[in-house]
This record gives sequence, C-alpha cells and structure tokens, in this order.
Amino acid sequence: MNRYVKIGLMLLISASAMKAQNVIKNQLTVSLSNPARPGMLDLNLVFGKIHIQGYAGKDIIIDAASSGEPQSESNDGLKRISKGNPLGLSAEESNNNITISTNSNAFPIDVIIKVPWRTALKLRTYDKGDIVVENVIGDMEVDNVNGGISLKNVSGSIVANTYKGELKASFQDTKFDKPMAFSSMGGRIEVSYPSSLKANVKVKSENGEVFSDFNIARNPAAIVKTSISGVNKSTLDDWLYGKIDGGGPEIMISNYYGNIYLKKLK
Repeated sequence: MNRYVKIGLMLLISASAMKAQNVIKNQLTVSLSNPARPGMLDLNLVFGKIHIQGYAGKDIIIDAASSGEPQSESNDGLKRISKGNPLGLSAEESNNNITISTNSNAFPIDVIIKVPWRTALKLRTYDKGDIVVENVIGDMEVDNVNGGISLKNVSGSIVANTYKGELKASFQDTKFDKPMAFSSMGGRIEVSYPSSLKANVKVKSENGEVFSDFNIARNPAAIVKTSISGVNKSTLDDWLYGKIDGGGPEIMISNYYGNIYLKKLK
C-alpha cells in the first residue's frame, strides 16, 4: 500500500476515534405525580434533534447526547476536565407537567425521550435537527425552524409549524375535537388520516398544488373586502374551504413553497 495512503487512513481512523471519545451522554428518569393521569411535556432546544417515543411505561425516560461540546485549549499544559453535567440536562415536574432544560444554546444536543402513551407535548427546536414523534396520544404543539417534522401514528389535536423542512403526520384515529393546523414555508406537507375522517378543511399553497384522497365538498370562495385611501376593493379569497364527510373540527393546512397532500391511510 502506498505510504501516503497508509498515513491518510491512520489520520482518518484517529480522527474518528477522537470524535467518538468526545460523545457525551446523560440520562434522567422522571416520575409523574399522578401516573394514572396523562402528563404534559415541554422541551425547547436551540440546536439539536428531538425524538419522542410513546411506550407502555409510567415514567419519562430522557436520553441526551452530544458530540459538539466546545473544546478549549489546555492551560499551562493541563487538560481541561468537563463539568459533571456538561449537557446541562435537568427536568422539573409538577402536577404531571414536565419541563426539560439543556445547554443546547451552546452546542447541538440530541434528545430521545420515552413517554407514556397518553402525553401532551410542546416541542421546539431552531436548528441542527428534526423533530420526530411516534405512537403518542395527546394534544401537541410542534415547531421547527430549520428542520423537518415527522409525526407517526399519533392521536389528538395537533398544531405543527416548520419554516424550512418537510412536514409529515399520520393519525391512528380521528378522535379530535379541537382545530388542527399545519404549516410550512418551504417543504412538502403530507397529512394522513383514517378514511372515517369528518372535518372542515381550510387549505392553501401559495406556490404549489393541493392533492387529496378525500372527497372535499367545496364551499363558495369568500369575498374579502379592503379599503385603502378611499378605494374599496373586493377579491375572492384564495383559500380552499370545504367539508369532508359532512364536516367536523377544522383542519387548516398552509404552505408557501411546496405541495400539500391530504391522504387516506392505507
């Protein structure tokens, strides 16, 4: 083998080993005040990924990891020793409300959390990661700025927004009694429900198309009236309003750059 190729491989292996050594992991387990009732989990990251998994247990199990802790130079030949909790991972619980904190404003932290099936969620991340929720029953507020959102086999009323990323949601049932809203500025939106869906829909894509497996009985376009400097103007609203199977709670879906897909689960 060429001498320079050998040196290159050695440097690559060494860099990989150093990277692996820098990975920091922490875990917390939080018990609910009343495990018989649903909990409410609130997590806000600046940099990082969020992955929520519903499971049959009673506790909240939080795993956090990062390989991006900032490294400072040695001082007088001494090596810097990390803090006991470099990720800043902590959780507060009160009356089944759980708030999780980290040092994600300093470097990316990826968080995986197991929650009881019935848990409401408030999730936010701004950069360096997607948000994924699987097998959870409960109302959710989910926001991402520079990443996608994936909600798999969920149930409840959802408000989900991403500025730059794909948004996908699939529902295990149609048991919701509050309005839902899904929006993106720059990514495909795909929302899937069982065929038994009954809903009022309000849908618009500024620079894309709308596709649906469901038959939507369209309402007449609303007239929007404005008045500027004594000039009165009437225009037809470009939102699509309609009903699926006679109507029900409202589902609003809006996109700016990207298509919208309203699908039946197979």
